Amino acid sequence: MSAPNSETCSVTVRESEQHADYIVWFHVPTNVVVGNQERLTFNLPENRRVVLYDLVQLKDGVPVENGITAEVSCSAKDIAAAQRLASMTLNWVAEIMSFASAAAFRPPAFVLALDVTPGKRDRRLVQRLVYQSSAGPRRMFRKSEFSEIWSGFDASDIAIRERIARAISWCRKASIEDNLLDRFVNIWSGLEAINQPLKDKHKLPREKPIRRCRNCGENVVMAATDAGIEYAITDLASADKAIFQDALKARVGLIHGHMPLPELIAVAGRVLPDLQKALVYGIMHLVGVEPSKASGALRGTLAVSAENELIISGVAHDVTAPDARLRLAVPHFELLNNITPRTQKEGESVFDVTDFTLKPVGFDAGTKITYSVEFRGLTDPSHPSPPTEVTIVAGPDS
Repeated sequence: MSAPNSETCSVTVRESEQHADYIVWFHVPTNVVVGNQERLTFNLPENRRVVLYDLVQLKDGVPVENGITAEVSCSAKDIAAAQRLASMTLNWVAEIMSFASAAAFRPPAFVLALDVTPGKRDRRLVQRLVYQSSAGPRRMFRKSEFSEIWSGFDASDIAIRERIARAISWCRKASIEDNLLDRFVNIWSGLEAINQPLKDKHKLPREKPIRRCRNCGENVVMAATDAGIEYAITDLASADKAIFQDALKARVGLIHGHMPLPELIAVAGRVLPDLQKALVYGIMHLVGVEPSKASGALRGTLAVSAENELIISGVAHDVTAPDARLRLAVPHFELLNNITPRTQKEGESVFDVTDFTLKPVGFDAGTKITYSVEFRGLTDPSHPSPPTEVTIVAGPDS
């Protein structure tokens, strides 16, 4: 890779079969600036490209730099796969910039994804909008369930207590991690922490031979097994053995870097729910708590979000490919007012489509747009709000 400048950088990232073309936009919170209204371009193989430029916003009428805008061009089988692939690609670029600049780069925040395949007239669109609201999801603290886990931990064998504590810590870290592969690493690290205690508890194989003597056939090199992790996944979480095998494959591919990024993302995303369940069940198993007595720990993770999000997903009909260099010409939506829930109770907020106003921008007059809306940040993941589908026609001032 050549030294970064305002022209072009080249890096190598392997890619699987191409399907449709997408551009995905992100905001990267950082105090590093590209400078001088320049655009830093990273050209990647297989038509993948990352373009970075300063995000300039007005504060009290004065232009100020507020992080970096990133445009990631890639090919994927669908728009969701494009979002995942673009995020991982941008993360890698941001991590190198963070390392080279000795400066923090917060995880990129998704803004907009658009199908830009030449010749298409109906284009998929997904957009994330941030809105202000005093409402938010709540979960009541369940004292009885906490007491079960606390008492079980306190009564556990002191020899394994530190490993259990480490596993709980990794579980907590996974709950605040946005990056898919980082969540995978955290959950797998938690399973590694309880691997040995589970092997000891159930008398599972502690070691396995990985090299034998050519002359006598005796085992000369032994390695620790993952039998405890396999037990947690297949016996405690009741997942298929293929989940364990795929997770092990992803772990080796991630650590040693030999698995193509799209494949790694797909495998990690597929096995992660079962791995998280296995980690929770494994911890409870070691502290002697029946899952039915602490079911609250088995719910979808309620993240602490600094922002409430509105996810718009739909299709714009009869739209030509936009010029990605002109941000205002890219079809998108603007939120004209904040959102207030009509009612709220534990883990649930209630809305209807009259609670907010979306303005289509960058669409030709008369363009038909069919989209659905999903709220994030106001609802408990254990009680998701169903998306609401809307069809509108862009006006002459859009």
